[in-house]
Amino acid sequence: MKEKKTNSINNEKEEQSQTVEFSGEEEIASLKKNNIDKFDELESYKLLRKKRKKRAWIRALVWVLVVLITPLIVFFSLVIVKPTTGANFFGYTFYIVESESMRPVFDINDCVVVKHLKSKDDVQIGTDICFVRKSDGKIVTHRVIDIITDEHGEMQYITKGVNNMTADDGAVAFENIIGKRVAVFGALGHIVMFFRTWVGILVFLVLFVLIICGFILSFKYSKDIRAVGN
Repeated sequence: MKEKKTNSINNEKEEQSQTVEFSGEEEIASLKKNNIDKFDELESYKLLRKKRKKRAWIRALVWVLVVLITPLIVFFSLVIVKPTTGANFFGYTFYIVESESMRPVFDINDCVVVKHLKSKDDVQIGTDICFVRKSDGKIVTHRVIDIITDEHGEMQYITKGVNNMTADDGAVAFENIIGKRVAVFGALGHIVMFFRTWVGILVFLVLFVLIICGFILSFKYSKDIRAVGN
Protein backbone atom coordinates (compact mmCIF):
# COMPACT_ATOMS: atom_id res chain seq x y z
CA MET A 1 0.00 0.00 0.00
CA LYS A 2 2.81 2.35 0.92
CA GLU A 3 4.44 1.73 -2.43
CA LYS A 4 1.20 2.51 -4.25
CA LYS A 5 0.77 5.73 -2.31
CA THR A 6 4.40 6.67 -2.97
CA ASN A 7 4.01 5.96 -6.69
CA SER A 8 0.77 7.96 -6.78
CA ILE A 9 2.41 10.95 -5.10
CA ASN A 10 5.39 10.78 -7.49
CA ASN A 11 3.06 10.62 -10.48
CA GLU A 12 1.13 13.66 -9.28
CA LYS A 13 4.40 15.59 -8.77
CA GLU A 14 5.58 14.67 -12.28
CA GLU A 15 2.26 15.78 -13.78
CA GLN A 16 2.39 19.04 -11.86
CA SER A 17 5.99 19.66 -12.91
CA GLN A 18 5.08 18.92 -16.51
CA THR A 19 2.08 21.25 -16.32
CA VAL A 20 4.13 24.01 -14.80
CA GLU A 21 6.86 23.48 -17.34
CA PHE A 22 4.37 23.63 -20.24
CA SER A 23 2.73 26.71 -18.81
CA GLY A 24 6.14 28.42 -18.53
CA GLU A 25 7.02 27.79 -22.17
CA GLU A 26 3.67 29.12 -23.28
CA GLU A 27 4.10 32.25 -21.19
CA ILE A 28 7.56 32.91 -22.62
CA ALA A 29 6.25 32.47 -26.17
CA SER A 30 3.38 34.84 -25.40
CA LEU A 31 5.77 37.44 -23.96
CA LYS A 32 7.99 37.16 -27.03
CA LYS A 33 5.01 37.62 -29.31
CA ASN A 34 3.81 40.63 -27.31
CA ASN A 35 7.27 42.21 -27.46
CA ILE A 36 7.45 41.64 -31.21
CA ASP A 37 3.99 43.13 -31.66
CA LYS A 38 4.92 46.14 -29.55
CA PHE A 39 8.16 46.60 -31.51
CA ASP A 40 6.28 46.38 -34.81
CA GLU A 41 3.69 48.82 -33.51
CA LEU A 42 6.43 51.21 -32.40
CA GLU A 43 8.17 50.99 -35.76
CA SER A 44 4.87 51.59 -37.55
CA TYR A 45 4.25 54.56 -35.32
CA LYS A 46 7.68 55.98 -36.08
CA LEU A 47 7.17 55.52 -39.82
CA LEU A 48 3.74 57.13 -39.65
CA ARG A 49 5.08 60.06 -37.67
CA LYS A 50 7.97 60.49 -40.10
CA LYS A 51 5.58 60.38 -43.04
CA ARG A 52 3.26 62.97 -41.51
CA LYS A 53 6.17 65.19 -40.60
CA LYS A 54 7.34 65.05 -44.20
CA ARG A 55 3.86 65.97 -45.40
CA ALA A 56 3.68 68.82 -42.90
CA TRP A 57 6.93 70.22 -44.35
CA ILE A 58 5.54 69.89 -47.86
CA ARG A 59 2.41 71.82 -46.91
CA ALA A 60 4.50 74.51 -45.21
CA LEU A 61 6.64 74.79 -48.35
CA VAL A 62 3.51 75.11 -50.47
CA TRP A 63 2.26 77.99 -48.33
CA VAL A 64 5.64 79.71 -48.56
CA LEU A 65 5.55 79.37 -52.34
CA VAL A 66 2.01 80.75 -52.42
CA VAL A 67 3.07 83.76 -50.34
CA LEU A 68 6.14 84.39 -52.53
CA ILE A 69 4.83 83.59 -55.99
CA THR A 70 1.39 85.22 -55.80
CA PRO A 71 2.78 88.79 -55.50
CA LEU A 72 5.21 88.06 -58.34
CA ILE A 73 2.37 86.89 -60.58
CA VAL A 74 0.35 90.00 -59.71
CA PHE A 75 3.41 92.21 -60.29
CA PHE A 76 4.24 90.72 -63.68
CA SER A 77 0.59 90.80 -64.74
CA LEU A 78 0.27 94.52 -63.95
CA VAL A 79 3.59 95.48 -65.52
CA ILE A 80 2.87 93.39 -68.61
CA VAL A 81 -0.55 95.02 -69.03
CA LYS A 82 0.77 98.56 -68.39
CA PRO A 83 4.45 98.61 -69.43
CA THR A 84 4.68 102.32 -70.28
CA THR A 85 1.93 103.84 -68.12
CA GLY A 86 3.49 102.27 -65.01
CA ALA A 87 2.48 99.86 -62.25
CA ASN A 88 2.69 101.21 -58.70
CA PHE A 89 3.79 99.10 -55.72
CA PHE A 90 4.12 100.71 -52.28
CA GLY A 91 5.23 104.09 -53.61
CA TYR A 92 7.45 102.70 -56.37
CA THR A 93 6.35 102.71 -60.01
CA PHE A 94 7.80 100.44 -62.70
CA TYR A 95 8.09 101.63 -66.28
CA ILE A 96 9.43 100.02 -69.44
CA VAL A 97 11.63 102.34 -71.51
CA GLU A 98 10.52 103.05 -75.09
CA SER A 99 13.33 105.23 -76.45
CA GLU A 100 17.11 105.60 -76.51
CA SER A 101 17.11 109.18 -75.17
CA MET A 102 18.77 108.17 -71.88
CA ARG A 103 21.46 105.82 -73.17
CA PRO A 104 23.77 104.65 -71.61
CA VAL A 105 21.96 105.22 -68.28
CA PHE A 106 19.18 102.91 -69.48
CA ASP A 107 18.08 101.60 -72.86
CA ILE A 108 14.98 100.48 -74.73
CA ASN A 109 12.98 97.78 -72.89
CA ASP A 110 14.85 98.32 -69.61
CA CYS A 111 12.70 98.49 -66.49
CA VAL A 112 13.03 101.80 -64.63
CA VAL A 113 11.94 102.07 -60.99
CA VAL A 114 10.65 105.48 -59.96
CA LYS A 115 10.12 106.59 -56.35
CA HIS A 116 7.47 109.18 -55.57
CA LEU A 117 8.76 112.53 -54.32
CA LYS A 118 8.02 113.90 -50.86
CA SER A 119 9.23 117.46 -51.43
CA LYS A 120 10.95 119.74 -53.93
CA ASP A 121 14.22 119.19 -52.08
CA ASP A 122 14.30 115.69 -53.58
CA VAL A 123 14.96 117.14 -57.03
CA GLN A 124 18.42 118.53 -57.75
CA ILE A 125 20.40 119.21 -60.89
CA GLY A 126 21.52 115.81 -62.16
CA THR A 127 18.43 113.99 -60.83
CA ASP A 128 16.65 111.72 -63.33
CA ILE A 129 12.95 112.51 -62.98
CA CYS A 130 9.90 110.83 -64.41
CA PHE A 131 7.25 113.36 -65.46
CA VAL A 132 4.20 113.90 -67.63
CA ARG A 133 5.23 115.90 -70.68
CA LYS A 134 2.94 118.90 -71.06
CA SER A 135 2.97 118.95 -74.87
CA ASP A 136 1.53 115.46 -75.44
CA GLY A 137 0.82 113.99 -71.97
CA LYS A 138 3.42 111.28 -72.48
CA ILE A 139 5.39 109.88 -69.51
CA VAL A 140 9.11 110.64 -69.88
CA THR A 141 12.17 110.01 -67.74
CA HIS A 142 14.93 112.57 -68.36
CA ARG A 143 17.67 114.30 -66.39
CA VAL A 144 17.32 117.69 -64.71
CA ILE A 145 19.98 120.05 -66.14
CA ASP A 146 18.76 123.31 -64.66
CA ILE A 147 16.26 124.71 -62.13
CA ILE A 148 14.56 128.06 -62.77
CA THR A 149 11.84 130.17 -61.17
CA ASP A 150 8.82 131.35 -63.18
CA GLU A 151 7.02 134.70 -62.91
CA HIS A 152 4.89 133.35 -60.06
CA GLY A 153 7.93 132.33 -58.03
CA GLU A 154 7.34 128.62 -58.70
CA MET A 155 10.28 126.32 -59.41
CA GLN A 156 10.50 124.88 -62.90
CA TYR A 157 12.85 122.14 -64.10
CA ILE A 158 14.73 122.05 -67.39
CA THR A 159 15.26 118.46 -68.54
CA LYS A 160 17.21 116.67 -71.23
CA GLY A 161 17.76 113.15 -72.38
CA VAL A 162 21.40 112.13 -71.78
CA ASN A 163 21.61 110.85 -75.36
CA ASN A 164 19.85 113.90 -76.85
CA MET A 165 21.69 116.88 -78.30
CA THR A 166 19.27 119.53 -77.00
CA ALA A 167 17.15 120.12 -73.92
CA ASP A 168 13.45 119.30 -73.87
CA ASP A 169 10.96 121.95 -75.00
CA GLY A 170 9.40 123.76 -72.07
CA ALA A 171 10.08 123.48 -68.36
CA VAL A 172 8.55 120.87 -66.05
CA ALA A 173 6.40 121.98 -63.10
CA PHE A 174 6.77 120.14 -59.83
CA GLU A 175 3.15 118.93 -59.91
CA ASN A 176 3.85 117.18 -63.21
CA ILE A 177 6.70 115.14 -61.74
CA ILE A 178 5.78 111.53 -60.94
CA GLY A 179 9.02 110.71 -59.14
CA LYS A 180 12.74 110.21 -59.50
CA ARG A 181 14.62 107.23 -60.88
CA VAL A 182 16.07 105.03 -58.13
CA ALA A 183 16.92 101.81 -59.99
CA VAL A 184 17.14 100.17 -63.41
CA PHE A 185 16.53 96.46 -64.09
CA GLY A 186 17.47 95.66 -67.66
CA ALA A 187 16.72 91.93 -67.58
CA LEU A 188 13.35 92.44 -65.89
CA GLY A 189 12.22 94.82 -68.60
CA HIS A 190 13.17 92.41 -71.37
CA ILE A 191 11.33 89.57 -69.61
CA VAL A 192 8.22 91.74 -69.33
CA MET A 193 8.38 92.66 -73.01
CA PHE A 194 8.84 88.99 -73.95
CA PHE A 195 5.62 88.13 -72.11
CA ARG A 196 3.84 90.74 -74.23
CA THR A 197 4.49 88.68 -77.38
CA TRP A 198 2.12 85.85 -78.34
CA VAL A 199 4.83 83.28 -77.50
CA GLY A 200 5.39 84.93 -74.13
CA ILE A 201 1.66 84.99 -73.39
CA LEU A 202 1.48 81.27 -74.14
CA VAL A 203 4.50 80.55 -71.92
CA PHE A 204 3.00 82.68 -69.13
CA LEU A 205 -0.30 80.78 -69.28
CA VAL A 206 1.48 77.40 -69.26
CA LEU A 207 3.60 78.41 -66.26
CA PHE A 208 0.52 79.70 -64.45
CA VAL A 209 -1.37 76.43 -65.04
CA LEU A 210 1.66 74.38 -63.92
CA ILE A 211 1.95 76.41 -60.71
CA ILE A 212 -1.76 75.93 -59.93
CA CYS A 213 -1.53 72.18 -60.64
CA GLY A 214 1.56 71.97 -58.45
CA PHE A 215 -0.28 73.62 -55.57
CA ILE A 216 -3.28 71.29 -55.96
CA LEU A 217 -1.14 68.15 -56.10
CA SER A 218 0.93 69.27 -53.13
CA PHE A 219 -2.15 69.90 -51.01
CA LYS A 220 -3.67 66.60 -52.10
CA TYR A 221 -0.50 64.76 -51.13
CA SER A 222 -0.20 66.49 -47.79
CA LYS A 223 -3.89 66.59 -46.76
CA ASP A 224 -3.66 63.63 -44.32
CA ILE A 225 -1.96 65.52 -41.49
CA ARG A 226 -3.19 64.75 -37.99
CA ALA A 227 -1.73 65.39 -34.56
CA VAL A 228 0.87 62.84 -33.53
CA GLY A 229 2.28 62.56 -30.04
CA ASN A 230 5.52 64.27 -29.12
